[in-house]
Amino acid sequence: PNTLDDLYTQPAGLSPRQWRGPYLNDPVPMDPWGNEYNYSPDEANNRVFISSAGPDGQQGSPDDVPEPNTQ
Repeated sequence: PNTLDDLYTQPAGLSPRQWRGPYLNDPVPMDPWGNEYNYSPDEANNRVFISSAGPDGQQGSPDDVPEPNTQ
């Protein structure tokens, strides 16, 4: 998926046969601190990275989950 929303909403340009979703019944939940998860697709390596900004809500700080630079 290009975004986390693509897990529960059919992306434009895809037929139901191509998509085969929804993969979640509801929108993606918030992280334990009430913030949106960060989603980074890595199309070159056919993988994605999902992280949380952690308790302080600031992306790139030491409390991120997983920690910065652990991709």
